Amino acid sequence: MKSDQRVYEILLSSFVHGRFDRKMVLNVIKDMERNEIFSKKMYYCPLRWGSKQCPAGFISWDIFKKNHDGKFRKEPIEEDIFEVKQVEAWLALIEQQPHLELTIGCYEAVIQGWIRTGTLDGFKKAELWAQRCLENASENLQPRLQTFFPILSASIYLNEGPEKINEWVNELEKHSMSYPQLRPDGRVKSMIVLAWRQYQESICKDRELEKAKFVATESSIELERICNQLMDYHLHGKGNLFFVETATFCDVASCWATYLQMLIRQGCKHEAKNAASRVLEIGSLYQRLIRDIKGLLLHRDDTLMEEKSEESNSETSTLYLQLCHLLYRASDLYFLVLSSVFEMEQTYSLHIVEDKGFECKLFVKYLVETEGMLRSSYEMHRLLQTLGRAKLGYDPYYNDDYPHHEEAEKYRTTQTQLCTIIATMLSKEDTGKKYLGDKIRILMLVLRIIAEKESFNKGQISHLFIDTVKVLQHLENDFEREVLLKHLFWAISENSNVEPAELSDIFGSIEEKKSNEQMLEEPTTPSNRIHRN
Repeated sequence: MKSDQRVYEILLSSFVHGRFDRKMVLNVIKDMERNEIFSKKMYYCPLRWGSKQCPAGFISWDIFKKNHDGKFRKEPIEEDIFEVKQVEAWLALIEQQPHLELTIGCYEAVIQGWIRTGTLDGFKKAELWAQRCLENASENLQPRLQTFFPILSASIYLNEGPEKINEWVNELEKHSMSYPQLRPDGRVKSMIVLAWRQYQESICKDRELEKAKFVATESSIELERICNQLMDYHLHGKGNLFFVETATFCDVASCWATYLQMLIRQGCKHEAKNAASRVLEIGSLYQRLIRDIKGLLLHRDDTLMEEKSEESNSETSTLYLQLCHLLYRASDLYFLVLSSVFEMEQTYSLHIVEDKGFECKLFVKYLVETEGMLRSSYEMHRLLQTLGRAKLGYDPYYNDDYPHHEEAEKYRTTQTQLCTIIATMLSKEDTGKKYLGDKIRILMLVLRIIAEKESFNKGQISHLFIDTVKVLQHLENDFEREVLLKHLFWAISENSNVEPAELSDIFGSIEEKKSNEQMLEEPTTPSNRIHRN
């Protein structure tokens, strides 16, 4: 039976699953010519990495880290060099054909090929091909942002990573005037922050405090710039629409947390307090962004019916997806922020002198922000219960790095950790009368979250209950004790698998308390009854 064009194209496409072999591909093409079959696809479909035109949003961008563990090789693997040179020879063959020209897939194949060698020399050659792609761009050859992901991801691990990524961002911005699809999105912009974080990791071994502080400061500046650009677009239509990830905030917070840990190890007390304040500021910036986006959405809900434009609907939908992402990942950042501060305050007894001579620790000073962090996490928890995971809809944004089966479990884990560390810190710190209302209100919210959770770590929950009891022991106001106690027993009753025997040593018989049906009802205490003294 004589093979047709479709059979040959399937055969040639199968070469993408192994190393590119120019000789074998040529043999297949010669066989096609003998059978008088010709197709332009026969020169393009065998190319690895460039044969499938996948949407940029569904392609994992950090291939360098996955393939080389974030480190450049001194010497390449011979098979990798052989393969990419075969690809270059194949592209030269395509250019020799009068009826063919290089496609964007061809450029992506050779760029990926050189980056995958894992060497600085390979990186430089990939850059040359990328520049050539931009120079030859036309109506038939339109580069896309995905084309440059391999170079950007590898740039993160250069010593001059932030500067290199900035160069490429400026280059892409320049060409986006002709090709709008090249406008750097939130992921590209966040690579600069990630590059600073990677650079800091490389210098921390040397304990260079000034450099570590410089990196943390620069990453904070870049993060604020990203947030400002995001809001400028939605408020004033300046720049371009993009999406910012919680991971970017975590990278900046990690930069400050690393610097903080270095200060603690070297006994720099007062500098550690300032660094801890900067860590908390990242959480406050995140909270402010959530608040600003909520405000924008409320405003657009009022004006959307009047405008009735597809563009307005699209922007509002993207803004909603951004808010969902920020809320869903909030506990990741907040746990990182508060655990860093907790480590500092466990090491040093540093106090901040407030008005009227009252002294408190840094965490106590940020109780209001902490409550905002916790409420953001709780808000998403309730939204998930109401809408269901599948209806949130932001998955198309960078979903490759967050597998679905792991995402929900990670959310539950970090939210439990967040609640636990807040309860622990509240049980250890004397907030004084000024912050007592905040302390009780936050603990009530923690207990409500725990009572409504679908799963939890038994050990963590037991410790959380015990920490709440420690707070109760020091409350003098009967009403405050009653309200917090009611929340505690409601949370215990909802978590029937937990047997907090340790509580009996403090309260006596838990079963006697549980017999009081009023204690097991869901608390409905008005929030205005618990206030700052």
